[in-house]
Amino acid sequence: MARVWIRWALFFIGLILLPVSFLTYRSVQSLQDERESVLQEQQLMARLLQEQFEQRISEIAQKLAYAEMPGIELGIYESFAEVERAFIMDGEGSLTNPLVLPLSLSERRPVFVRALKQGELLEFEKGEYEAALQAYWEAWKVAQSDGENAEVLNSLGRCALRVGDVKAAVDIHRKLTFYNLSFDADGAHPATLSHLRLAGYLGAGKGGRILSGWAGALLVSRYPLYPGCRQTLQEAGKLVERWSAEGTVSPELIADLREVEERMGFAEEFADLLVSRAEGETGYCSGLRPGGGSFLMYLRRFGDAETIGLLFDLEQLRAAMADSTIVGSYGDRGFDFELFDVGEEGEFAEERAETIYTVAAATSGLAISLPPEDMRLGIYAIDASAAIDVYRKENWRLVAGLFVLVGIVALGGYMIFRDIGRELHTARLRSEFVANVSHELRTPLTAIRMNAETVLTGRYRSPEKHDELLQRVMRESERLSLLVDNILAFSRIESGRKSYDFQMCDLGEIARGALEPFEPVLHKRGFALSVEVADGLPLVRVDREAIAMAVSNLIGNAIKFSPERKEVTLEVRGEGEEQVIEVADRGIGIPAGEHKQIFEKFFRASNADGSVATGTGVGLALVQSIVDAHGGRIAVMAREGGGSLFQMTLPVKRS
Repeated sequence: MARVWIRWALFFIGLILLPVSFLTYRSVQSLQDERESVLQEQQLMARLLQEQFEQRISEIAQKLAYAEMPGIELGIYESFAEVERAFIMDGEGSLTNPLVLPLSLSERRPVFVRALKQGELLEFEKGEYEAALQAYWEAWKVAQSDGENAEVLNSLGRCALRVGDVKAAVDIHRKLTFYNLSFDADGAHPATLSHLRLAGYLGAGKGGRILSGWAGALLVSRYPLYPGCRQTLQEAGKLVERWSAEGTVSPELIADLREVEERMGFAEEFADLLVSRAEGETGYCSGLRPGGGSFLMYLRRFGDAETIGLLFDLEQLRAAMADSTIVGSYGDRGFDFELFDVGEEGEFAEERAETIYTVAAATSGLAISLPPEDMRLGIYAIDASAAIDVYRKENWRLVAGLFVLVGIVALGGYMIFRDIGRELHTARLRSEFVANVSHELRTPLTAIRMNAETVLTGRYRSPEKHDELLQRVMRESERLSLLVDNILAFSRIESGRKSYDFQMCDLGEIARGALEPFEPVLHKRGFALSVEVADGLPLVRVDREAIAMAVSNLIGNAIKFSPERKEVTLEVRGEGEEQVIEVADRGIGIPAGEHKQIFEKFFRASNADGSVATGTGVGLALVQSIVDAHGGRIAVMAREGGGSLFQMTLPVKRS
């Protein structure tokens, strides 16, 4: 075993490991040189991009830095393509432009609730709209708070339309618009509901103007964005879709509704995040957007009252930087870049793992007073192979040689491990074989010695017991003889010294002869034996002793590995130009996946532990060799209901 290890170690080190290590070192060194050249260019590009980034965001933020809060126009900043959204928030971080209000449910006085419920009963349950309208007017008389006024006016407007009094509905709607920040008891915005209801009733012309008034009020922050605003926007979209089919919708209304939806998306995404920035200083901040991706903001605080903020469009900012002549020259050489927050650095690295990339801070920290320290520039080669093509031409031979030798190393390693694995496996099986043989020899020898000693000392009670003891000695002698014959035959086969004496024989007669020594054991242990030998089978040219040994091994295994269901079947039959000997049992069977391995030398099935039966692991290997020498084949199959069936097929005419 040690010689095998030394032989393969010397072969691997001298012929494979040393030349592969040297060539790998040279090839990796040359590839590192190529990558290093690309990385140096990317680092130079990073410095130029930092200048472009600082210059662009400073130019936009500078306009805000010198702005005065009163009368400021956010549209000035949104005219920059790089600015996605300009906004204003109060000292607590709540958005005031666009105006965002959280859900607020104020308490209604019992007297008002009773009056309002009276109108709802008449309107919704009894369908008495005139009476309901009168009841709502009575409720309005007792309304005191803005919320109560807004809620009852919404009901009045709805009921007025039910009775067809459009003029009254319009007058009520105008009154309701003065309660622009009030919500009803369910959290809905009565002024918004009135706009949508009246617009739907009046149709595309007048209704379109009313819907435009609602969108305009949202855009100038007279009406708030609130949790239920998304649903009302969907209702407005349905009206516009219906009117568009009639061709009567103004482009301005569609644009206003789209802007409202964008503001709503901004509010939903950043309203909570901005609360955490309420006490921050003037300057930049960046992070991960709740909806995915990165964001960059510039916040300008005006005392403790309000803050104006700019949300940059990173894609537009990147495009503006890429338009630079200097940066463009790098683009011509196959480089590109991205802007992202440090939180996305890992994702960028994962996406660009197959190329060459550099990640650097987006700013140098010198050009602007408060740089967005968490913003990153990710510069990468669009096509890594093209980027290093200049250097690769000089090294292609080394790289090709590396791949060839890597294949040799892989093949050599596989061969080494396969050979060593086989040696270790064989050594382990041989060790187990020696232990099993020792046990198998000791068992019959012990039985022979004990029974013979009993006979010699006369410690038996009757002549029948005397005969029984001698029969045991005889059976154990036969068992020992079969075991020794198996080992000797296997040894001759392994050494190539096994010879066969082929004669014309009756397979049925050989099978019965092989079974005969086992009949007393079968009878004593209570086995149900079934023997079926077809009549008129032609003679077959075989080695009688070898075939008998093969059949004996199969019968012996059937007895040995049938601890519970004791059934053995022996069948000999003809199948065309072949004859088949089958031995079947109802024993422990052979685990799935081991049907081929079971014929390997020293192999024992995983379920054939010592608690079931012992063995040497050469019996079935011997059967396989004998059958192969006769030009036949051996197979094992699992039987339905448990047990195994061994099928030995021999040709009638051997070539």
